[in-house]
Amino acid sequence: MSATRSASRFISVPGHKSSPIEECHLDVLSLIFQYVVDEEVVDIISHSWLLSTQSPNEPVRLMLVCRKWCQLVSSTPSLWRFFGLSLNDPKEHVIGRLKKFSSLIKCGQVELYLYDMHLYQSCPENLHLIEDCASRKETITTIMDSLPRLRKLFVSFESNPAHMNDLTGCWSQAPNIYELVYSIGSWKESLFTMDFPLEYHVRDLPNLSSLSLDNAGNVAVSPPGTHPLLPNLTTLTLGSAGAPLTAYQLTTLLSHCPRLQRLTCTSYHFVEGDHHSLKSFKLRYLTSIEVGRDYLLKIFSSYIETPVLRSLIIEGHSELWTPEFARKNCGIEYLRLSRQYRHGYPGILTHLTKLTKFSLRIHGPGLSLRPLYTTPDILCAESLQHLEIRIWRDELHTEYFEGLVQARFLRANKEGYTAAGCKAMQELVLEVRHPDMALKQVRQSALWKKARIIQRDPSIFILRWDFEDTAEVC
Repeated sequence: MSATRSASRFISVPGHKSSPIEECHLDVLSLIFQYVVDEEVVDIISHSWLLSTQSPNEPVRLMLVCRKWCQLVSSTPSLWRFFGLSLNDPKEHVIGRLKKFSSLIKCGQVELYLYDMHLYQSCPENLHLIEDCASRKETITTIMDSLPRLRKLFVSFESNPAHMNDLTGCWSQAPNIYELVYSIGSWKESLFTMDFPLEYHVRDLPNLSSLSLDNAGNVAVSPPGTHPLLPNLTTLTLGSAGAPLTAYQLTTLLSHCPRLQRLTCTSYHFVEGDHHSLKSFKLRYLTSIEVGRDYLLKIFSSYIETPVLRSLIIEGHSELWTPEFARKNCGIEYLRLSRQYRHGYPGILTHLTKLTKFSLRIHGPGLSLRPLYTTPDILCAESLQHLEIRIWRDELHTEYFEGLVQARFLRANKEGYTAAGCKAMQELVLEVRHPDMALKQVRQSALWKKARIIQRDPSIFILRWDFEDTAEVC
């Protein structure tokens, strides 16, 4: 809605025969409309309780401006691709909304958001909506039959987590879904005892390429046998706490994803479990791993080969297993570490001989930066070209900033080497939450003033030094 208001000031300009917005080509105008609608979709999804009550209203508002806009909006199916429905609504209400939606989406692809509301049993008007599995399945069948071009499916449960398992086998009418998201309210204690039989939810989706499980409970899947369950999956996300995963559960799940490229396990808990029955295998296409705790890397180091891994992001607390994982995956080109690694990262970097970009969150005045310009093995790494330092609350001291810049960024000769004898890096990125405090000292230094600075936004500074500008400083 705010985007619509900001655009409205261009509709009427005194002294002009036509307003600027009227002179826009239809293709440009449709892109503007798409941006406005997508902004509202993001807002609705982030406040999931809205899914049960509304779909985006911006397309309707845009249609009311003038006849030209009305024709453009009604003839652009992508503006109507988002559709939200409550699994608690009566079937008649769902059918009515589906008819209206189908006439607008035409032959376009559909993103469907199904929402199971949290209903209070103390309210008499809600009694007929609770624990009605047969009615829920019948409603879903009607929805699937009406949306043959369904491509993305988001399912959210805020009532009884067991309702999620009522959906097993419901997606057989929509085999072309390529993205599936399951989400359950994290406050449900029953998540830790509820089994989630994944194979019964995805076995009818042969084209699934992206799967996200958020608080999905105790994920259960059988060994792959001759045919993997998710043969075309390229993106897997295991988010929030949910029930703990054992090493056996995780490796079994990953063995069903032979074409996996991106894996994210941001805050899942892993427990030891039984390792005796685990078998080694290879994920030939996996290029990116993001984890919240590095225990997952122990599982990879022991049982899963990743020959083309290029990106590793760790936001957790442990440093036990990362060095060994780095030794076995020396081809990593991008590494991002949390502040818990501020003292242990040299033992990781020494193995990554092809690393080109390193991102580190520091704590304190910058003492943890010293290994970058004092450790011989790290100084000799000529592949490292981009360094990102993330600072939250602390003030970066000039001595550490200048020591880093002198040794790693200032070219002392035209061949591109610094006074420390290492290959000069291309750019330093400072991402700071409070720039006025964190950069108070370094902004007064000569090296800061010599840098070419690009400020991407109020909190991100990109610094580069040219040889001609820094020769006298060196």
